[in-house]
Amino acid sequence: MTAHKCLLINARFRAIMSLIPRPPSSIGLHTASQATFGPVRLEGDQNRFDKLDPASKGKLDSFVLWLAILEKLSTMDKPWLSHLGGVCVFCGREVETHDHLFFRCSYSRRCIRDLKATVRFSWPNRAWRVDITWATKRWKGNHIVQAAYRALLSAIVYHIWREHNKRVFQHSERPSSTIARIDVTEIRQKILSIDLPDSVST
Repeated sequence: MTAHKCLLINARFRAIMSLIPRPPSSIGLHTASQATFGPVRLEGDQNRFDKLDPASKGKLDSFVLWLAILEKLSTMDKPWLSHLGGVCVFCGREVETHDHLFFRCSYSRRCIRDLKATVRFSWPNRAWRVDITWATKRWKGNHIVQAAYRALLSAIVYHIWREHNKRVFQHSERPSSTIARIDVTEIRQKILSIDLPDSVST
């Protein structure tokens, strides 16, 4: 086996290891990152999306993430949905905006909490636009580990929005733990399906 091939296999291994369960001693720690963040310059919406998911064509979860970054999802604060009361479908207390839904709502916060109990995923949970800019800087590059975190964000945004629509149109609901479990399963499958020669920066 060549040294280059070993490098590629090790990259995939690190990506999968980043998604393995935390040790039991750390499972109760669900606080957001304690790092101090300086002023963040917001970039264009399309530019932020391109950096988060550069290979997005044909993927429904990436399309939903793109709409969320643009704040174009049909959240309850939209004027054409004012007859529905404007409150969040999940918590029923706050006005449902993108900033509330991702991830200040009690339900979406539980999704993040349940996800962090399973994988090494950090999210500062400040304003939505500020956090998206933070993610584009933190998870930039073509390395498989960074790609895994970008895909994880895309998956959780997509499944929260899908759950939102299930509650609106089908009057059915799933617990936050189910959303987190689906996200992790999907990303593990994506990592295993990545073509190794194209998976890392060399």
